[in-house]
Amino acid sequence: MLGYSVSGNLRGHHYYLSDHANTNKGDYAISIAVEEQFAKILQDENIDFELVKWGSLDPDAIDEINRASDLFVISGSGYLHFSGAETLNDWVIRDIKLLELIQCPVLLYGIGVNIRLDHMAGRELAPSPESRAALGALGALARGGITRDPVAARLLNEAGGQTRVSIDPAFLLERPPRHGVQPGGGALRIGLNFAVHGPGSWSSFKRNLPVYARSLASIQRRTGARYRYFLHSEPERVAYRLLRAAGIEAELVDLPPRELATAYGDLDLHIAQMMHSAILCASAGTPLVSFAYDFKTKLLFDLLGLPEHCQLGMDWKDSDIIENVDLALQSLDSMRRRLATARDTFEHQFAENAVWLRSLLAAS
Repeated sequence: MLGYSVSGNLRGHHYYLSDHANTNKGDYAISIAVEEQFAKILQDENIDFELVKWGSLDPDAIDEINRASDLFVISGSGYLHFSGAETLNDWVIRDIKLLELIQCPVLLYGIGVNIRLDHMAGRELAPSPESRAALGALGALARGGITRDPVAARLLNEAGGQTRVSIDPAFLLERPPRHGVQPGGGALRIGLNFAVHGPGSWSSFKRNLPVYARSLASIQRRTGARYRYFLHSEPERVAYRLLRAAGIEAELVDLPPRELATAYGDLDLHIAQMMHSAILCASAGTPLVSFAYDFKTKLLFDLLGLPEHCQLGMDWKDSDIIENVDLALQSLDSMRRRLATARDTFEHQFAENAVWLRSLLAAS
């Protein structure tokens, strides 16, 4: 679980992820975005945050939270992790039983459902009685909060929770201004990102590599595009090298999350597979498409108002890639307008939700 113990400025310490080089940059982007946003929500720039990492919640951690914290925030974005269409992962259920022991107020912030398409087996999410009970316990122990997708909100609210839907916190991550060449001039600039950070995504990438290479080569021949590969996790260096070995030349973009978000703004179009590559790209207002292997990315594109630009699947044909990139290239202006509208909407929602979250805490 990714969560935060939040204490007054005289108590606690602030811990970042222990090794940024070996973590998913999307997770790190969430981490720093949540800290930024809670400083605004609580109207206090002198808050101490202690990060509780995924898998590290145990009785000793609960004791420390109860000793030192004034607030606990559950902000791991894919926290509602399902192993099948009916079943929350066992570790989520174990976590929730421990979370019930926390004595300070608890808020949910930016959490959502997480399940691969092959684990859904063509079915809708329909939690089992045990999973519904765990969701009910999570809704009961939290004062309320924000989910990053409507499915998570529905599941929690049906179980008695009090949640609202907004965008993933990383979408509103503060970033440096852009100083590069503006999109729309010179050669077409297309970004690339592929998911290879787990056994399932790596297996899918290997199967689909010939399709990716042929499709990207075809697009490049027809458009004269220049590719940039946006690195979000260390295992992707292998994907980048395999693409180059297959004849796809691309500039490697390897930057910290804030600077990475800014660099997305220099593109004309981005082809994203990892969800947080899509989120940081969209936050820069850059048009994008996704060939996603997980349900959560489709929910993101629905929130952004770009549902037709996210395709779901585990295996692809050349025509899938080429036709959807062609559709995006014909829709760049429309996508930029929709992304600008989305940003205005989510900034306004953040201001409203900050007031609401403060009211939930004040009612304690």
